[in-house]
Amino acid sequence: MICLFLNHNVKIIHIRHLIYHTFDFVYEASKLKINIILSFHDFYFTCPTIHLIDDKGIYCKGKCSNSKRECPQPFNFSKRIKKLKNKWINKWREEVKNIFCLIDTFITTSEYTKNRYLQLFDVLQNKEFFIVQHGRDFNCKPLQTS
Repeated sequence: MICLFLNHNVKIIHIRHLIYHTFDFVYEASKLKINIILSFHDFYFTCPTIHLIDDKGIYCKGKCSNSKRECPQPFNFSKRIKKLKNKWINKWREEVKNIFCLIDTFITTSEYTKNRYLQLFDVLQNKEFFIVQHGRDFNCKPLQTS
């Protein structure tokens, strides 16, 4: 991976998502002092279930309920995780926190999502963080076809 970064003279990396990926390249890019931007467009880094719905079907805001029942995992990438609540999720968030320390800039689509992440990950408090809402309003001329 380092060869890829060096051979292509990579100066910046924008991570849109890491589903089905390891965090390795964040560590490798950081070693090479490559600027890293991470976009949050869901709650994957809070909990791999993404939706933050608990075992009762209630929005949990990323805080596990005391129930021993597991939360629904509607996506294949998280179904293999057994006993996700409380113990496993704490290990996950520790790993996420470690990569967040290496990332330079964060982007999300709403103030709410930004605040969710700030409340769960104290390492984000002094990081550059932008909100870029969904949707675009470009003043572009239509393409001319002949």
